Amino acid sequence: MTRALERHRERATERHKGPTSGPPSIQECSFSSTLGAEERSGSNGPSTVAPPDHAHVGLPLGRWSRVRFVNESARLHPIHLHGMFFRLLTRNDTPIDEPFFRDTVLIHAHETIDLGIVPLDEGEWMMHCHILEHAEAGMMSLLDVH
Repeated sequence: MTRALERHRERATERHKGPTSGPPSIQECSFSSTLGAEERSGSNGPSTVAPPDHAHVGLPLGRWSRVRFVNESARLHPIHLHGMFFRLLTRNDTPIDEPFFRDTVLIHAHETIDLGIVPLDEGEWMMHCHILEHAEAGMMSLLDVH
């Protein structure tokens, strides 16, 4: 395990000892179409990770959040989050018990996944599909940690 991952695990354990009082932050990001010619040219079409009027996804600093990705397309999307690690919680509502943190997850065609995140560093962090043509077509957004 890398030193950065060890530090993240230690900080997350120190700051988050079980659910916080009040409801957790829940965010949903979806992409529902295949990439067409207009999306490949860079327009902000329906393949974007977040709707155009929701360019920033807000996550509370130091609090547990559940982020859901819905892939209604027939494409694979390796989604990468900068500045934070997460745990994969479910695939198509089936619980996943992984003993490690990640910063990238592969979302299969017609799949829904849930991630558990405790963001520890304030600021704006990029979230994007790691297939460069998809990212250039608009499959990227900002995570606003505050």
